[in-house]
Amino acid sequence: MNARLKQYWNRLRPYVPIGTLVVLFAVIYHRWIFSVQPLVHGDWHFVYPEAMRAWVRDFFSLWISDSAFGRPFIDVGYAFTNMIYGILGWMGVSFSIAERIVHLWPIIIVTPIGAFLFLRQYFKRRIVIVVGVLVYALNTYFLLLQTGHFRLMAAYAFAPLIFYYYQKTLKNRTSSFAITTALWAFVSTSYEPRGFYVIAWMLVFYFIYTLIIQWPKEVGWARVRFSGWGLLPFGILGLLVSPWVLGLLASGEFVDSALLDRGIFGSEFLDLPHALTLMHPFWTGSVPSVFTTQMIPIFFWLIPFLAWMGFLLHRKNVEAAFFFLLLLLGVLVTKQTSAPFEDLYPWLYDHIPGFKAFREASKFYLWIIVADMVLIASAVDGLWARTSSSRWQWVKPFGTGVVALLFLWNAVPLVTGGIGTTFEPREIPRDAEIVHAWLEDQPDFFRTLWLPDMTEWSFQSRRHPAVVSADLEYILSSKSDAIGNTQFHSDGFYADEFLDAASIRWVIATNPSDRKKIDAVSYLYPIDLQTSNWVVYENRNPKPYVFLSGSENRLVRWAPWKKVEIQTTHPSVLRLTLNDVAGVQTLHVTQQDHPAWRISVRVRDAVGRRGGWMSLPRAHRPSDELGFQVYTFDTKDLAQKALDSNPSRGGNGSLDVEVKVYFAPQRFLQIGTVIFFATLLACLQVLYSEYRRNVNVVRISS
Repeated sequence: MNARLKQYWNRLRPYVPIGTLVVLFAVIYHRWIFSVQPLVHGDWHFVYPEAMRAWVRDFFSLWISDSAFGRPFIDVGYAFTNMIYGILGWMGVSFSIAERIVHLWPIIIVTPIGAFLFLRQYFKRRIVIVVGVLVYALNTYFLLLQTGHFRLMAAYAFAPLIFYYYQKTLKNRTSSFAITTALWAFVSTSYEPRGFYVIAWMLVFYFIYTLIIQWPKEVGWARVRFSGWGLLPFGILGLLVSPWVLGLLASGEFVDSALLDRGIFGSEFLDLPHALTLMHPFWTGSVPSVFTTQMIPIFFWLIPFLAWMGFLLHRKNVEAAFFFLLLLLGVLVTKQTSAPFEDLYPWLYDHIPGFKAFREASKFYLWIIVADMVLIASAVDGLWARTSSSRWQWVKPFGTGVVALLFLWNAVPLVTGGIGTTFEPREIPRDAEIVHAWLEDQPDFFRTLWLPDMTEWSFQSRRHPAVVSADLEYILSSKSDAIGNTQFHSDGFYADEFLDAASIRWVIATNPSDRKKIDAVSYLYPIDLQTSNWVVYENRNPKPYVFLSGSENRLVRWAPWKKVEIQTTHPSVLRLTLNDVAGVQTLHVTQQDHPAWRISVRVRDAVGRRGGWMSLPRAHRPSDELGFQVYTFDTKDLAQKALDSNPSRGGNGSLDVEVKVYFAPQRFLQIGTVIFFATLLACLQVLYSEYRRNVNVVRISS
C-alpha cells in the first residue's frame, strides 16, 4: 500500500505547485468566482442589457454616441472586447456574468498561468516559480487595478505570455511563435491599448538588448534575419489592429485629440521610494485611499533588497542583467518627476510618441513588477542552491515562506472583503431599476442630465445618452464668450433654452443637495416614479436629435423647427429623407461637430427625376454656437446641379432630398477590417499547417 501511495505521489508531485496556485487563487478571488452579483466601483459601471447588446456595433464604428454629445471613439481599441459583451448580451447573458467571462476570470486564470510559464524557462525548482508567480500576481499595484480598472489589469495579465512567446520567437525563429506572440498581443491590446504599449516597450528593450548580445555571434545576413524575426510580431500585430489605427489616423485623433494633451498629473503621489518598494501610494491594506499618499511599511523595503540580491547572485547571467536594467528603467519612469532626473518623464511625455496617453506614470509599474518577479525568484533560487549544510536546511523553507508571505499578506483584504470596492458584490438599487425601466420604455431620442454626476448604476444608451455637468461646462467654457453667458444660466441653473438646444429632456438628481436647488427652477417639473432617493425632473420642450430650422442659431426661441425622422441609427452614419422642402434649409444634428463629418445629398423632383449623390463642401457648414453640427443647402442650387433644371412641384419649387451625414474616417476602419480578417485567417492557416507538419514528424519518428 505504501509503495502504491508513493507511486501516486510521484506522479502527482509535478502538479502540486500548480494545484496549490489554483486552490490559493480560488480562495483569494472567491467573491469573483462563486458570486453572480454585479461588481462595480469607480469608473467601472453597471451596463444594462439594452446598452450591452448595442456594443456589438462598436466593432464597426469610429464614432461613439451613447454619452454626452458624441465623440470620436479614441478608445476604439476596446471594440473587440465590447463586441464580446454585445454577443453575450444577445445570448441573454447578464452583465454580472459577462464581466466575469470577459474580464474577471481571465485575470484570475491568465495572470498566474502566464507568469508560471514565463518563469519555468528560467528556474527548475517549482517552489521558486510559485514565489515568482506570487510576486507578479499579488503586488499592490495589480491589486489596486482590480478595484475597478479591469481593462488595464486584463491587458497586463497577458504580459508574461506575450514576453514568453516573444523570447521563443527570437530563440527558435519560427513563424508559429511570431504569430502566437502577435495574437496574444492583439488580445492584450483589445483589453487596453495603453497596457500593451507599456508591454511593447518592454519587448523592444529585450530585442535591443538581445541584439547587442547576439551581434558578435551573428554574421552577414544572419543579423538581418534576426532583426526581421524580432520585428515580425509587431508587423503582424499592426495588420491586426489596422481597422482602428487607420480610422484614428484618418480622423486626426492620434495628433489632435484633447484626451492626448491633458498635461501631466499625479506627481505629488508618485515618488522614488514607492517605486522602489513596489507599493502603490494609495495602498492601505484595506479600502484604497485615493489621492492620499500612504506611508511605506518597513517590511516593504525587503522587496528592493531581494531584487538586488537576486541580481548579485546571478550577475554573470545576461538575462538577470537585463531584468536588473529593466528594473532601473521602471523605477526612473514610474517615480515621475521626483528626484533624481526630475525632467525625465516630462521629456518622455513631450517627445516620445504615445507617452501623451499617460498623464501619470503609474502604468509603468509593470516594468518593475516583471523585473522583480524574475529577480526575487532568482534570490529564492540562490537560497536553495547555496544552502548545502544540513545544519542550515531549515533556512530554505523559512526564507521562502517569508518572501511568499510578503506578497500573500497583500491578498488578505481580498479574502476578507476588507478592500471593499469590486470585492464587495452589490445589488442593483431599486431606484436605479425603476429609472432604467422608465427611460428604456420611451421610444424617442433624448438626453438625460445626471446630477451631481453619473452613478455606478446610471443608464445610458445611444437612444438616451447620458450627460453630466462637466459636459455642459465644457460648452460654456469654450463658447460662452462669443455669445454671452446670460443665455446659458437662469434661476441659478442651466437656462431652459440651453437644455432645449442640448436635447436634454430629463434631469435626474441622485443627491438631496441637488434636489433642493432644482426644486427652485421654474421650468423643470418633478415626476413621481415612487423612487426613494432619486428624483426625475422633466424639461418639456427639448429639441430633437435632428431637425430643420429657419435659423443657424439653435438657442433662439422664435425660430420655427421641424423634427426629422432618422432612417438609420449607426453611430457613424445618419440617413434621412426631407420631403417636400424648398428654398434654403438648415439641418441641425444635436451632436458634437468634427471636421471629419461630411454630408451628401440626392434630390428627386415632382416628376420623379432623381439626381446622383452630391457631397456638399465645407462652406455648407456654418459654425454652431454650441459646437453642434449644422448643414445648410438651397434646393434650387441642388436641382440645378443634379438635374440641370429648376425644381418643380406644385409651383413652389420643392424637392424630396435624401441626406446622408457620415463620419468620413469610417471607411478607413472598414478597409482595416478587411485587412484584419485576411491577416487573422492567414495566421490561423499558418498555425494549422505547422501543427499538421509537427504531427506528421512525430508519426514518422515513432
